[in-house]
Amino acid sequence: MINLKQYRETLILFIHSSLDEFSKEHPNERISCVGIYCSPISGWVSINLDTLEHSSNHVKQYRANGPDWYGSDSKGDFNNNCPDFKYVEYRLLDINDWCEALTNDQYVKILKENNTTVTFDLMEVGDEEINAEFFHFLKGILDELSFYYLNKEVVFRIGVQMLDSEYIEFKAISEFEDGKSIV
Repeated sequence: MINLKQYRETLILFIHSSLDEFSKEHPNERISCVGIYCSPISGWVSINLDTLEHSSNHVKQYRANGPDWYGSDSKGDFNNNCPDFKYVEYRLLDINDWCEALTNDQYVKILKENNTTVTFDLMEVGDEEINAEFFHFLKGILDELSFYYLNKEVVFRIGVQMLDSEYIEFKAISEFEDGKSIV
């Protein structure tokens, strides 16, 4: 069984320490987007950061391919593909337990943070059903974090993207002095 609550603090610490390290290594780099990229089946989570200039160049390069190749919201168009960020896989966290559970057993139980359990027959379901559980879990963590120590652009986005999946979401946020984020 994969108990998602068991990984909450580890992931929060990983994200915070990675972003704190980044801000110390690159104090003058203004960040426009932080993306959490994940493959539960492979057992990893990565931190990815992008800049406004890099994101704008990405959108310019792929605009002719259509909006499936970049993100768009009320603040404008942006790079929403973590592997194309300027700082791709800035830090990577291996979680071998996820990989083992999702590749070695036919039936996998996932204990969600609300204490409900979902069971998947891996012979019957595809990756997307698994991705959905981890996506919502990671979004919940990201929504609770503060990014006050990063040198951010005026338009700053956070998001989660699952590897080879339709599960992707980025949103622009604002932060106040108390560190709380709002959409």
